[in-house]
Amino acid sequence: MPLHSIDLATTRERCRSRIESLEICMRRIINKELTKAHGSDFINYKNSGGNFIIKSEIRRNINSRVSSFPADFPKPIDAAYFENLIDIFCSPYLYDSFFKRHLISFFPNTMPNDYTYLNFPWKG
Repeated sequence: MPLHSIDLATTRERCRSRIESLEICMRRIINKELTKAHGSDFINYKNSGGNFIIKSEIRRNINSRVSSFPADFPKPIDAAYFENLIDIFCSPYLYDSFFKRHLISFFPNTMPNDYTYLNFPWKG
């Protein structure tokens, strides 16, 4: 069916549904992988060099939302905004170590060899 023949409300609903599915999937993958590697407090985890694996702004936002509304967030990652999930997923260390294999399993023939195609700059 040609896209121009789909009404705007249907297009918006389909896009919203896909984005929500992506968000749920990203939360699940981030929580599963980082909890397994760094424990349930992975948001505040420091690596062996004493550096946090999650950017300070994201940590502050998540910790603030969790402490303000603890009943609303069963897992700390649930307090992250969608753009925070993207930043976490695209961190070079985290992407290469934990998340790349998940994308390759969905898109094995189209994934490039590095994360730069995601076009989200990482600032630690």
